[in-house]
Order: sequence, then structure tokens, then C-alpha cells
Amino acid sequence: LVRRPGGSAARDQSRRAGKGSQLLRVALRRPADPRQQLSYRLIITEVPQQASADFSGLNIALRLSLPIFVAPAAAANPQLEWSAVRDAEGRIALTARNVGNAHARVLSLSGAPASGSSPGVQQDVTAYILPGQARRWTLGNGPAEKIPVADWQQLRVTGSTEAGDFDVEIRLEDP
Repeated sequence: LVRRPGGSAARDQSRRAGKGSQLLRVALRRPADPRQQLSYRLIITEVPQQASADFSGLNIALRLSLPIFVAPAAAANPQLEWSAVRDAEGRIALTARNVGNAHARVLSLSGAPASGSSPGVQQDVTAYILPGQARRWTLGNGPAEKIPVADWQQLRVTGSTEAGDFDVEIRLEDP
């Protein structure tokens, strides 16, 4: 491995015969943080061989981006805090802020008026939210899907994460 500034590393290029394999071991060369989960991303890129002149097919390079999490010595749990505002185009923007000490992985979410007066807006997502970071989703994707103002002052946000389902009520904040 070759060290890079900021603690990242890269392996020099190596070649493998067709259907060959290579074992890659990854190790943390420092103690785990005592209070907060550490997060890294391992990126593996295949560099395909040059195709022969008579090749008539599709040459595809594989690239994997794998999240790696190192648990702290203390208990680690994500904790999502939700908020919502109406943007300049009239759409509702939901924000999840992770105030916990471990990553959260949101798998799906839906926003609806808490009163049940209008149908919810489903968002199919898979998103990591690292400790101290936030993720934003916009409900309604265009002018035809603008959400009526009166129905959406109090919201019910439901969905699922790797840690389980959630169901929270939040008030639409002033922009």
C-alpha cells in the first residue's frame, strides 16, 4: 500500500490472470476512537485489458465503493433528528441530522400530513448519514406535484433504517 496525505492509501496496480483472485486485507493502524464510530470508504477499480482489434462486444470495468465502519469502545448508536421547510418552489424539504455516534442507513421514507388529509409522498432511498452529518430529501418533484400549504403544517415522517422502523411528527418550519 502507498500512503497518501490524510491517512488514505492506494495499492499499486497489479495484474491477475482471467478468473484469478486476490485477497485484500484491510487493517486500522491506530486505535479505534473511544466514543465515535470511524468511517472509511474502500474503492476498488478494475482496469480492463485492452480489447483486441477483432473484438466486437462490450468491455465493462467494475468499480466497487465499499463503506467500512470501525466501532468505538463505547456503545454506538445513530440518532436521527428530523426537520422540514418549504423551498422557494413550494416543495417540502425533509432533513435528517445524525446526532448519534454511529452511522444511520435510511432505506425508505415517506412524508405525509399528520392529519391524514392528503396522501403521503414516498421516497425510495438508500442513504448513509454519518455522525454529525445531515441528508436532505425533497418531496414533490415538479410544479405539478406541489404540495398544498394548508395540509402540510404538521408532518408525519415514517420509514425504515438498518436499525428498524421510525415514525415521527414534525412541524413545518419557516424558511
